[in-house]
Amino acid sequence: MARAYSQDLRDRVIKAVEAGESARSSGRRFGVSEAAAIKWVRRWRDTGSPSPKQVGGYRPCILADHADWVLGLVSSTPDMTLREIRHHLQERGVMVVSNTIWRFLQHNGLTYKKRQHMQQSKSERM
Repeated sequence: MARAYSQDLRDRVIKAVEAGESARSSGRRFGVSEAAAIKWVRRWRDTGSPSPKQVGGYRPCILADHADWVLGLVSSTPDMTLREIRHHLQERGVMVVSNTIWRFLQHNGLTYKKRQHMQQSKSERM
């Protein structure tokens, strides 16, 4: 993944724009794309700083706000499928994919097998 441009370069582009140059021409002048210069100027006008946004980090699960409800639903009907859980969530206005539900349940220590693990047959391949 590429690194963000230096703050010094961003500041020079902003100073050129403050001096009356357009964002496109200042981007060309300092060797950055016009789109990057336009975004920096827009961010500077909106927030007062052209600093880059944070890259990476922790993003909380969408289902964190509905954790008690989902866990209660699964405990009341343990053989419910992921598709059924997803349908109940959609009725509540929460749009998620099955993989999100799977990761949420796994994070909360719930395995999601429909039946118990069978011992492997010694005579036949299963």
